Amino acid sequence: MSTRRSARLAAPPFTQATAGCLSSAIGEHGLSEQELASWLNKLAEPLAELKTRYHDRTLDLLRIAEDTADLEAAEQAYAKLVAGARAIVFFGIGGSSLGGQALAQLGGWSIPGTADAAQKARPRTRFYDNLDAHTLGAALAAFDLGSARFVVTSKSGGTPETLVQ
Repeated sequence: MSTRRSARLAAPPFTQATAGCLSSAIGEHGLSEQELASWLNKLAEPLAELKTRYHDRTLDLLRIAEDTADLEAAEQAYAKLVAGARAIVFFGIGGSSLGGQALAQLGGWSIPGTADAAQKARPRTRFYDNLDAHTLGAALAAFDLGSARFVVTSKSGGTPETLVQ
């Protein structure tokens, strides 16, 4: 197992915080502590059921994040993709694009946002979806096509918007 992967497995991939939805944080349109407590109380039984099914392994969907069998192959594919690349451009529509963007953000790729030194050492990463020809042409003109890599994502393989891209 790679050092990078063992470090990933040792720490939770994300944290969940609800403080930002509270009225104490965002004002009158946020939830009060009492409202949040009421919702959490309503969710207690379904959450307990999910926890039981997780521990009993009776709902495989709850274990997907723990399946690491494909990580080595993914790391090898990534290494091949970025070799000599200065930019990686992703094309997709809807979930095909949003899923990749979410993974990039969870992976610390800072999309969108500012980049730290480690992120600046990586190829530039851009996601494009639902672009008109003029906007797409202008975006592509900004890349050195010899050092750019393109990834096209489509669940069906026949999404018209992705094919047009």
